[in-house]
Amino acid sequence: MAERYAKLDRLDYAVVELRFDEGIGFDLIKSIRDRYPNCRTVVHTSFCNIQTAVLAVKNGAADLYPKPMDVNLVIAMLLQKCTQTTSELQELQRPSDLRDEYIRQTFQSCGSNLTRTATHLSLQRRTLQRIMSRRPELRTVSERSS
Repeated sequence: MAERYAKLDRLDYAVVELRFDEGIGFDLIKSIRDRYPNCRTVVHTSFCNIQTAVLAVKNGAADLYPKPMDVNLVIAMLLQKCTQTTSELQELQRPSDLRDEYIRQTFQSCGSNLTRTATHLSLQRRTLQRIMSRRPELRTVSERSS
């Protein structure tokens, strides 16, 4: 469906999520780049890591921004009306904080079961144990999840 909308009109800007029911966002990014080479496409997703960012840029994305993020900030960045000194940019979570929050939420959603969490995260159980032993706060309930 998103692919159909991308073909209807001229696009100057696009915000793309990487996961949706009909496919993956990388294909959509590439399609937008091929059809509208001057379109500024940004990825706004919960799946932020170095590999994802590199793949998104290779497929034609201008940038990748983590969720959650204020919608006004995303629009400002999309329109390139944001500078590095903006106070909102300073409040962005670091990638390691995003990873830790994702591990914490997954751990909670798996009923605090380490083995199920490791399977869900595609990690070895021992690797997850090491991460959690270094960061004991990952086992606690997050204020954000309520």
